[in-house]
Amino acid sequence: MRLHRNAVFALLLLWGAALAAGKPVNLCLQPGVKLTADCHHQSFTPAKAADGNQKLMASRWLSRDETGDHWLEAAFPNPQEVNSVTLSFWKATHLSVDFDIQIRRDGKWKTVREIRGNTQQISSHAFPTEKCSAVRVLFHRQIPDGMVRLYEFGVFRQPHPLEATLCDALRNGLLTEQPAPQLQLRNGEPGSIARIPLKVELTDKRGKLLRTLEQTISFTDSATVNLPLPESYGSYEYRFNVLDAPVPAVYFPAAPGKYRTASPFGVHYHDSIDAIVHHAGIYWWRNHDIYGRWNDNYDADGKEDWTDYEKRLEFVRRNQIRECSVFLGAPPAYSTILPGEPVKNRNHWTYSSYHSFYPPSNLEKWVSDYLIPVAERTKKVSPFRAYEVWNEAWSYYRLRGPRGTVGEAVEMFHVSYDALKRIDPESLVFATDVKPEAEDNPYGYKSFGRDMFELGFLRYTDLLCCHSYGTTTYPRLEKMRRNMWNFGRDFELWSTETAVPGEPAWQLMESLAAHRAAGTGKTFLYTGNRWAPLMLDGEPTLYLVAQAALCRTLGDALPLGFYEKNGVRLFLFANGGTSVAVLFTSSRQPMKVELPLDTTTKLEDMFGRPLHRSEAVLSQESPVFAIDLPDRLVRQAIAERIRFHATEPGGKGLEKLADRLEKTSDTEFADVLDHEITALQKERRTAEDERLYSTGKVLDFLLNAKILLARREGKAAKTAMTPAAMREAVAGEWKRIYHRTGNNGVLLNTERLTSRAQRQMQQAAMYGSDGDAIARDLLLDAAEEDLANARRRTMQERMVQLYRPKSYFRSNKRLIRSELYCFPAGRAQEAVITLANPFGRTLSGTLEITPPAGWKVNAATLNYKVPAQSRSLLSIEVTAPKEFRKGEVVRLRVRDRNGNFPPLEATCEVLKTIPAFPVLDGRISTGKFTGN
Repeated sequence: MRLHRNAVFALLLLWGAALAAGKPVNLCLQPGVKLTADCHHQSFTPAKAADGNQKLMASRWLSRDETGDHWLEAAFPNPQEVNSVTLSFWKATHLSVDFDIQIRRDGKWKTVREIRGNTQQISSHAFPTEKCSAVRVLFHRQIPDGMVRLYEFGVFRQPHPLEATLCDALRNGLLTEQPAPQLQLRNGEPGSIARIPLKVELTDKRGKLLRTLEQTISFTDSATVNLPLPESYGSYEYRFNVLDAPVPAVYFPAAPGKYRTASPFGVHYHDSIDAIVHHAGIYWWRNHDIYGRWNDNYDADGKEDWTDYEKRLEFVRRNQIRECSVFLGAPPAYSTILPGEPVKNRNHWTYSSYHSFYPPSNLEKWVSDYLIPVAERTKKVSPFRAYEVWNEAWSYYRLRGPRGTVGEAVEMFHVSYDALKRIDPESLVFATDVKPEAEDNPYGYKSFGRDMFELGFLRYTDLLCCHSYGTTTYPRLEKMRRNMWNFGRDFELWSTETAVPGEPAWQLMESLAAHRAAGTGKTFLYTGNRWAPLMLDGEPTLYLVAQAALCRTLGDALPLGFYEKNGVRLFLFANGGTSVAVLFTSSRQPMKVELPLDTTTKLEDMFGRPLHRSEAVLSQESPVFAIDLPDRLVRQAIAERIRFHATEPGGKGLEKLADRLEKTSDTEFADVLDHEITALQKERRTAEDERLYSTGKVLDFLLNAKILLARREGKAAKTAMTPAAMREAVAGEWKRIYHRTGNNGVLLNTERLTSRAQRQMQQAAMYGSDGDAIARDLLLDAAEEDLANARRRTMQERMVQLYRPKSYFRSNKRLIRSELYCFPAGRAQEAVITLANPFGRTLSGTLEITPPAGWKVNAATLNYKVPAQSRSLLSIEVTAPKEFRKGEVVRLRVRDRNGNFPPLEATCEVLKTIPAFPVLDGRISTGKFTGN
């Protein structure tokens, strides 16, 4: 028998006499043992790798982040017999991949084990018994950088050198029925016979013993032992007499995996594990914070190096991931980073971080050397792609320097959108979160969201993106949609980062359900650090269980309504041809599910365990899934939403539709849906503004219900349209619109209808990717109707002037989150004026610059010529007086003689010494350096 290649949890075997004597002794913890290393980072000294603490982050040895080998050595005061080594790395994403274990005897080092391709967070290795004066680990290669991060270094003398490994069925604590869980044993001294008294206990999380396995195993090379499975789903622990720690596991059903592209739930690459994809059913992944930044793909000499990126894409190819790639950063040659910014070698995290916060200096290279190579590689391996340009561009922290303005962001979005749609026209390309709430906050540029809308950035995106941390509510999402609607778009809304930091899994689950119930297309759980990790300290979390439950039980989760009644919040969805509700309550006391359910309706908890409807099973900490609800509840939920929308502007009279729907019988349901959809579509052909908005929301619910019933009956729509043909038709309509407006204004209702057709076309393409022809064709039918409605209006609708040119001033600052600019006493310093032109025509003119009293500028006037739908950067030199009053703030003014751009008033101060770079300020920062 062979040891499984992909084993993920290996710890050294304890058996025979050691079982009676207790756990083996880590020789590194004995008095007189000296720990040394080639180097260490800050206060993370070698001795901390042998202090017995595997939890405290301060108790680790960290090497410096440098290229080349690192080593860690344990020297004994007297020679010792050894035959096994255990390395406990910080986390599975930050470990050593290639390393050698060596022993020193007679002053010479001997390699006793070579490890290549390690994937273990706790990595243990046995070898024939040797007597030596020291043991050393020689580290050759680490991920994700050059630093070794080690909690604990263990050296042992076992009665017999053996390794025990848990197979893939327990990969990272995910327990599956097929393949069954197994314990695999390897003899560290092949040829000799190992006889092992094995005891395995299965307990629940409270420690209650559920099952026991006892047997003696004899083998010479390796052996495999099948482990007992729990009788029901839940959280468990396996305890082995041959492992030095219990093994936690979560057990839940595998997701069907039918809806992969159409699934609304995604995560980040902090725990890229095959089993999380297939067993939990999570197929949308976003690469921000993990890989893919432009500066990551250059070697130390400034040459392109795509090796690591292509290795990352192997996970995408192998698991058919729906990739959400984030484009961010720039290598030193094309970065606008300030000259004094402290950047270390390319393998250090500060390299990736700091360069990634400054816009690129050369957008042509941004496209040719970065966007195109990434898109070409990604479209070969991912069946459906989404490309997000930048990350949180609204943030002072993430769009810094003299070019860190809304004008530069819009230019980058425009250039990127055009380039990516050329290279991968079937993909979705969108601008990152720009604060579409259009509200100011202390961590973002003033008026960033409003300026983005007024500069017309919606022309360069396929959807509206937000980052929705905290518990999500309908009013919060509605504000973003309203702002988008007011500028002529009815796109899908995606949240590419969300979490409810520090809150329990059930609260996060409700937030994710609320996102989808309110119509959010995709929601990506931010799984980094302690926000909402799927794995924490090597163990699966309840966040993973919650996310898996949503993917498994809700599928594509077409929204069918939500409401609150008798203290229960109900979110109703279609999963294929089955209606599914998720129920939440604030009651700490369990309560019964008081719904008029059919006998076929099943109740489950988030582990997939069946619940009895006669029992009190719903509580704050225990949400309930109700599967296969009666259609009368579907009609009731939709009617509740329609009545709500009837109270909004443009909703007058819709309550009558709700009444008709709720009174409909099951046998009439499909026909009534057809009738109401047709009637609303006819009304919308002459409707405008608010009426279009409210009826569009109602149509979404009615169409989702129609898709539910059609799937159930296997009833395909009759359409000659395909996603490709609709994509071409939508693109043609946008050309007609821009030809009419010259990109100088907006045909509000025409563009709303066209973007709605585009949204439905994009959704249809997702269902086509998943093989759901019924949903695909019904969505294409709806898109065709909206597009025809738009075409009838294109040449008649009055153009509205919504776009506004913008002007910005940037120079050196002391604080990142500030618009107070600092200048050196008596010396010239550069400042940059950005003029952003949203129109389809060139803007030309002259700026007048008026410095404060006693200040000088190198040019009192500046001529400008800003191309259509672009920006220009104008550089000036500003000299502050030698004598100044500390703390005095003055204003430099800029006026456009031609009135094309709004006036500027920059607040300035004088300092004796200008800092090389600004530092963070505010309540979430130390204010000492540029890291968060």
